[in-house]
Amino acid sequence: MAGRLDPQVAFFPVFVAFFGLGFILRPTPVWALVYYVAVMPTFFMLLWSRRGEFSFRDPALGLILALMVWFGLTLSWGLDQTPKRVLKYMFSIPVNASLVAAAYIFFAHAEERFLTPLFRAISVAAVITTLISIILMGDSLGGERLTGWAETRHPILGADVMSVAFVVCLHRAFEDANTIWRRWGAVAAVFCVVFVLLTGSRGPLLALFAAMVCFLVQVRPRAVLILGGGIAVLAALAVPFFPGVVNFAQENLMRNSYRLEIWEETLELVSQRPLLGYGAANVHTFVDPSITFPHSIYMSSLYYAGVAGLLAVLSLFGVTFWRAWSIENRSTRAFVTAMMVVPMVAGLTDIGQFIKSPSEVWYILWLPILTVLGVSRRAARLGS
Repeated sequence: MAGRLDPQVAFFPVFVAFFGLGFILRPTPVWALVYYVAVMPTFFMLLWSRRGEFSFRDPALGLILALMVWFGLTLSWGLDQTPKRVLKYMFSIPVNASLVAAAYIFFAHAEERFLTPLFRAISVAAVITTLISIILMGDSLGGERLTGWAETRHPILGADVMSVAFVVCLHRAFEDANTIWRRWGAVAAVFCVVFVLLTGSRGPLLALFAAMVCFLVQVRPRAVLILGGGIAVLAALAVPFFPGVVNFAQENLMRNSYRLEIWEETLELVSQRPLLGYGAANVHTFVDPSITFPHSIYMSSLYYAGVAGLLAVLSLFGVTFWRAWSIENRSTRAFVTAMMVVPMVAGLTDIGQFIKSPSEVWYILWLPILTVLGVSRRAARLGS
């Protein structure tokens, strides 16, 4: 039980620090080093010192393991895979597995004195990375899309990361026991929205909006109407008073993302290898030399790992969302269902691989999924 965990074990605070630092440390190898030299060793020390206290007998974890094994097996039959990429993804599979296990134990067993600081740390780090991004890379103010800092460095994937952070901040704004932190959560949520808007990324904005509605409908239903009215008023005021904002929005709405062309080519390729796919380490460009993956977690899973890969991903999303929806506490349910909405919606138009070493995908996919699984396990274990 969480109350019997040795307080001297370093894993829990290190885990908190790792996910906070991902918004600040760059380049990625520096942040990844924190995982390899701090999170992994302390986690395995915890498992050894408390062996027998933790159980991984969870069907959802079995599904994740099966998914990782299948994606790993595709490396043995995939086409156009360079040795370097094969080794990269072979290494990524056990690393991802360790993250899944570590995050599961954290969310299922960490005491509240570690759970709350994790979400507060993300809310603080989200504001910091937004400010750094605008100050150092704020070309958006001149009409260009914002490029973020650290793990938000990509306009689209970075906006997805910040959409996950937005849900965390929104939850803090409504549910944090401390009034100051509730106010901070509201401020931080606004920063996340500003970041996503400045990136001009449509998929993440849709995911953020869907997650926000999912959360508010369950916690404050009337707030959805107020939100809709507020957006309408701001849009009406922007036309006469902020023409630059309107132009920026129009340019990004009209921008051709080539998604339909990418997916059409992906399906043509899949029709030639529907069952086995092309392998997780496949190297291919779609439509344009700069486009190196199918730009959809669903299409990517189908392309890299075949029908079985897509079914595994759909099953994982379905099982995880059901687990989130089954939580009895309304506030917790609103939080974790909204968390899952982000990857499920954002994944429609972006995200390529599950099995990547420390990267923005760990925030977009694994943090929501493992939050749900761990929190639902905690609720079942504590009978709440």
